[in-house]
Amino acid sequence: LKADLAALGTTLVLRRGPASLPALRQLASETGAGALLFNHLYDPISLVRDDEVKAGLAADGLFVQVCDERERCVWGGGARPPGAAAPLF
Repeated sequence: LKADLAALGTTLVLRRGPASLPALRQLASETGAGALLFNHLYDPISLVRDDEVKAGLAADGLFVQVCDERERCVWGGGARPPGAAAPLF
């Protein structure tokens, strides 16, 4: 996978941590990410975590889109993060 991604001019970055928000903040900082798109998990604990991640990263200035796992993930309402040329799927 690493070689395939390198051939496309990109990399795969994996992170693991005890808390999602600090790990995602660090990853966004390291990569210069301006957006996060993710699928919800619908158990009560995950919903609380997802809401905290969305609020925290949005407060940091990232574009955050929560996606429905039954459908492809697209920019909601025509809104796109700064510099985004096309929807992500």
